[in-house]
Parts: sequence; structure tokens; C-alpha cells
Amino acid sequence: MKALKRYKILPPRLDWLTVVGDTPHLNYLTDKKTQEFLDNLFEHLNIPFYKQLSRRVYFNPETGIEIAFQKKRTTGEAMISVTFKGHACLESNETMKTKVHNLIKQIWGVLGIETPPKVTRFDIAIDILSAKVTDILPNLGFKRYTFSGKGKTKIKHQKFYANPDEPSLQTGMRVHNSRFTVTAYERLLTLNLRQRKQVYLDYYKELYGDADNVLRIETRLNNDANTEYFTKAFFLSEKLLGEILRETLANFSYHHRIYDENKFDYVKNWDQLFFHEEAKNMKTLKKELDLKEEFLAGPLEYTNHALMGSLRKVAKAMVNRNATSPIAVALYAKHLEKMIIEEKRIKDAADTNKAIAQRLFDIDPERVEEQRMELAKIIAQYDEEERSDES
Repeated sequence: MKALKRYKILPPRLDWLTVVGDTPHLNYLTDKKTQEFLDNLFEHLNIPFYKQLSRRVYFNPETGIEIAFQKKRTTGEAMISVTFKGHACLESNETMKTKVHNLIKQIWGVLGIETPPKVTRFDIAIDILSAKVTDILPNLGFKRYTFSGKGKTKIKHQKFYANPDEPSLQTGMRVHNSRFTVTAYERLLTLNLRQRKQVYLDYYKELYGDADNVLRIETRLNNDANTEYFTKAFFLSEKLLGEILRETLANFSYHHRIYDENKFDYVKNWDQLFFHEEAKNMKTLKKELDLKEEFLAGPLEYTNHALMGSLRKVAKAMVNRNATSPIAVALYAKHLEKMIIEEKRIKDAADTNKAIAQRLFDIDPERVEEQRMELAKIIAQYDEEERSDES
């Protein structure tokens, strides 16, 4: 391996970003009026309808921006995902941050999405001019190198070759598990393989200049502490995107390093690429972020009539099941107390998320309710017309 100081290293840049939010109030698969509303909205934003199977997708191949309405894998709840792919990230870091903020703010506001945006995946790219993978990174196939990963999750390792049938010239490598993927590859070999847009090719041609080769190091992070921190720093702080990317890579390095057992030391190139000297644990980063959020959530108020009516149903059920002894009453009262505490925790969390979204994107709760009522009227009118046509 050669020292990094011999090469020109471009600053980290965002290369992919996926942001999600909850949309339980939108019936995007079967309700025609909702679909027409979404079609018109995203057509106006130059993100036309693309396809619908188990999800409804809007995509503009010219801009690389995709909007998808789908269900969460774990809970089946309705959600929206906004993805900035490849050439959607051609701008500078700070222009990119403004671009994402503006689009997310507009979508969240128009659709009345009450949960704050959450980043579930982002890719950070670093380009090294005139370098090859074997110049910069070690051969992890040798037993002398140990990859340290947080926890007991196994790290998988792959190599790429110019000709897989004759693996002599290595052109890349990858290490990954369920939480991250780090891929290093010769960028100029792949730049023209996927019918890239000319604007994309022109952008990188200018960026790379006369470099005969470019080694790209891409770090993909999915749903973990890093994505949680990135979400808060990106949407709620005044930090520059370049600073956030360096912090994120440094925190990644805090937990993931390559150890050389022959030299009894960590691999310096890897540490330098991931800014290990700047590494801080996540607790410190969150403390330094110091968002100082003032939440607007208030207590849930019940009328006595509604509360007593609900309790009367419980009382009738207990009588019908002969659960009226002092011990049974005390036991159910204790269970009720636990349920109240748990429901209050859930309600407080929901109110907190709603308050963040309302404040962050200037969402007027009254206007959101008006939009929902208007949409409900349109849907009801459409249903009435459908029934009339059938009869």
C-alpha cells in the first residue's frame, strides 16, 4: 500500500439519500381521488407517475428523484419514501442540503405528514484521483488483517476483478454486514456502464479532470445510530453537510477499523479515509448537537361522560366474568395503571413527533385538518357517484 498523501482526495459527498415519513391518512393503492391528487402534485413537481404494483411510485429518470408510497416491512403501516439517487446528488454538499430540505418541506406540508422526516439510508462517496484499490487498501483475504466490527455481527468480504474468469487484476473490494457496506472500485471502469445521463458524465469529467484512474470509496449506512444522528444533524441543526458527513464517517471509524497483526497496529490509510482522528462516540456527538427542542405536546383531555362510559363497559365485562372480588378489582386496577402509563408514553411520543414536523415544516394543524376534510368530501362524493352509476 502507498501513503494517501501521494494522492489528491476529493472531500466526502452525498451520493444517495432516502427519507421516509408515515402516511396512514392516504389510501394510495385503491382510492382514485387520492391517486389523482398525488398524480397532479408530483406532475407539478416534475416527478411523474411511474408504476403501481404493491406500491405507488413516482420517478423522474432525468433528475434521479423517486417518490414511493408503500408499506413498512415490519408493521405493514403506510409510508412515503423520497429517494435522491445517483445524479440527483450532483450538486455541492450545501446546495444538496438546501435542495433536499426544500423538497421534503413541500411534500410534508402539502400531504399533511405529521411525523418528522427520517433518513433510512445514505451513501457517502470519497474519490481518490489516480489511485487503484491495491494502492490504498490491504488484501483482506490475508489472515494478518482483522476487521473489527461492533458487536458479534460477522463482516463479509468480497473482491472484484476486471475479468472474473481470470482473477489476476483486482479492481475493487467490499466489506459489509446488515448495517453498512463499504465498497471500493475503479470508478472510470463503471462510469459508462449504466447508460448514464450526459449531464452526469460531464459533471464527473470536469471533477476528475485528466486523472487516468479514480478509486471510489462508497460507504452505505442503513437504519442504525449513524442514520439517527444524520437525520437530526441534517434536518434540525445548522451544521454544514460536509461537516456532518465527516462526523458520520469518523463515528463509523470509531467502531470499524482494520488491524494488521504483523505490524501490531491499525491500517493507517483506512483510518485516514474515515477521519479516525476526529472520531467521537455517538453519545458525545448527540450531546454536542444540543438541539434544544421545545416540544409542544400537551396532556390528552377527556370529558367525564366519555371516561365514565368506557369504565362502565369494563365494569360490565368484569361482572359477566365473575371478576368482582376485592383481589380481582385490585389486580385489574393495577393492570389499568400500567396500561395508562404505556398509552401515555405512546401518546407523548406521537405528539412529540407531530410537534417536530409541524414546527420544522411550518405545518398548520388546522389547515391539515381542513385538507383532510376536503379530501374526505371528494372521496365521499366520488363513492356516491359510483353507487349511482351502479344502480
